[in-house]
Amino acid sequence: PGTPRTRLYRGRTERYEYQGDFAVSEQLRLIAGAEHEDSRLYSVIAGPFGGTDDADTGITSAYGELIVRPVRQLTLTGGARYSDHRRFGEHTTFAGTAALSLDTGTIVRASYVEGFKAPTLYQLFGPYGTPTLDPEEAKNYEAGIEQHLLDDRAAIGVTWFHRDTRNQIDFDLVSYTYRNLVLTRAEGVEVMLKLRPVDALLFEANYTRIVTENRTPGADFGKDLARRPRDTVSVSADYSWPFGLSTGATVLMVGDSYNDFGNFTPLDGYALVDVRAEIPVGERFAVYGRVENAFDTEYRSVAEYGTPGRSAHVGVRMRLN
Repeated sequence: PGTPRTRLYRGRTERYEYQGDFAVSEQLRLIAGAEHEDSRLYSVIAGPFGGTDDADTGITSAYGELIVRPVRQLTLTGGARYSDHRRFGEHTTFAGTAALSLDTGTIVRASYVEGFKAPTLYQLFGPYGTPTLDPEEAKNYEAGIEQHLLDDRAAIGVTWFHRDTRNQIDFDLVSYTYRNLVLTRAEGVEVMLKLRPVDALLFEANYTRIVTENRTPGADFGKDLARRPRDTVSVSADYSWPFGLSTGATVLMVGDSYNDFGNFTPLDGYALVDVRAEIPVGERFAVYGRVENAFDTEYRSVAEYGTPGRSAHVGVRMRLN
């Protein structure tokens, strides 16, 4: 038998950032900044035929955002970002949002956002990497309405969203490599409910329905994207007791999905329960704890891969001021 080889990967990232916030007038605000990030991946392969290899890249970005309030109830935002990536060249993206807040407690929002995401060095040159990957480019559309009721003790909201992505980077469990999906689409709706019947009790619930579709020409055209559940529900409640103790719980319910691009291997949905508590000790300290997956539910987000069982965490928080 041959001598087994061991591969070690080590990554390093250095990031520099500046941001300025300028209040030009009461109705006009400007946010501008610049960023630079250097990344390096270093690998060592042990064994008689081993060796070393490293790769590096960097990206420099400049951005600006203009926030305008032409009238008290309306906020308009427009922004642009210029990025110069060492491997993938120059890219410019734009974004715009509008929010109308009425005296009736109604908030109406709409936005358009473009995105650019270069593949990481690990996705390019790691053990499962693909050096020919292209960067992702996305266009996101969103519109929603939110209504506050009962002196802000209740709120309900509905948001519609749509995203088209070119060259989406995903992991193929058949070839065990990263690959680009030429075109994908995701569209859905999110419903939010928030209630505070008394000051000490907060109840929140969210439901998301999202339909994803692989639009890449070929055998998988029209199939659901891998490992993207269509339905997700989150319900949480938190209560503050008169003697300072805070307790809470969250129930997360995730619907069925598929493990592969061809939608041959189904993944069953699951439900998880987390509980938490915190109590102050003196004026500056607090002791907290939480139990994740409290009922030790066995589930899979990727076929044949394990997921964490029940876990408990405790800690101490200190407030400096």
